[in-house]
Amino acid sequence: LKDRNDALRLSENKFILNDDLELKTFVIGIRESIKRLNEDPESRMMFGPVQIKKGKYAAALMELLEYIKNISSKNQLYKYLKENFDFYEVYGQKKWGEVFITSYFDPSIKGSIKPTKEFTQALYKTPQEMVTINIDKYAEVFPKWSLFAEQVLEQKSRKAIVRGRLISSKNKNNVPEVVPFYSRKEIDEEKVLKGKNLEIVYVSPIDSFFMQIQGSGIIELPNNKNLRLGYDSQNGHSYVPIGKHLLDIIPLEEMTLQKIEDYLKTLSAEELQEILNLNPSYVFFRELEGSSQTYFSTNVIAGRTIATDYGLFPKGALAYLEFKRPIFNTENSQEPEVWQDTSRFVFDHDTGGAIRGPARVDLYWGKGSGAKQSAGVMKQWGRLTYLVPKNISNLHQELK
Repeated sequence: LKDRNDALRLSENKFILNDDLELKTFVIGIRESIKRLNEDPESRMMFGPVQIKKGKYAAALMELLEYIKNISSKNQLYKYLKENFDFYEVYGQKKWGEVFITSYFDPSIKGSIKPTKEFTQALYKTPQEMVTINIDKYAEVFPKWSLFAEQVLEQKSRKAIVRGRLISSKNKNNVPEVVPFYSRKEIDEEKVLKGKNLEIVYVSPIDSFFMQIQGSGIIELPNNKNLRLGYDSQNGHSYVPIGKHLLDIIPLEEMTLQKIEDYLKTLSAEELQEILNLNPSYVFFRELEGSSQTYFSTNVIAGRTIATDYGLFPKGALAYLEFKRPIFNTENSQEPEVWQDTSRFVFDHDTGGAIRGPARVDLYWGKGSGAKQSAGVMKQWGRLTYLVPKNISNLHQELK
């Protein structure tokens, strides 16, 4: 795939629509999209070769919302969607529409405001010493930088930026130099941020690592109070999945979050840190009042929010996801008993550091241990299709 104009095409498939979740969460997702899209109504959403103003897409969703108020069954909804929306399939991997689906969730982990024998690793807020280099601004002055301006390195950043820090210059002019910000090894092993009043809460090293991958979570404190933290920024280093370094321990076909976590628990503190350091990317958090937030600045919706490559697919769009979901015997089972065919409507509101390309989708499962159980084993091929309104006035003028 060389051009985002080729990322989607009109599907010729005859869809048999079905949604396995409550209509209530579908309505919540529609409202979230409408609110955000109407904040910038004149800018455009790209569905492959088709461009639609956000305000017009929001208007189509508003009509859908009004229709839903008067229906008595989901079959009426399916009929309305087929009559009023075209279905655009994604470029995929080897086949159009084909996507590899993983899942993320909000972990609920134990922690403490002060360090203890069990909770030794701090979760940090964004360091003020971290500086941001806006590549877009450089590209305006230096055209060759435009190649880099198209790349967003951080999982929830809306701009092409580079993170760094200032150090004293060794030159005679004493002008400070910008160097990359600290890596995971420097932060967690060498403790370069310790004592700078950046610590929010303390958790176990393993829980800290996986919470950074998820991007948000709930910390259960000893006083029966919960602290909700959300993604604030990153250190600018590329995300490296540690699983690819554990293939001699866990075969690829058996690789799950739970098995990686179980293996890490068998290691000494030194061995554990050595493995974790293989991923230099580091996430900084902020305290949240309500639900976790997406890249699109909406609340996450369990089972409905998806993360895709922001450069290829339109944020705020309604989509249809077909996949297999895990069914477990008990709440403690690590492996599902069966994989069940299912489908549902989802909302493209999020993105992620590892979610790149036309064949990747990350589905937000929810929060807590139940969500972790399912999200941890999700490695399934499925199908993703976007819904594009038919009845937008002057739609032909939006075509390019």
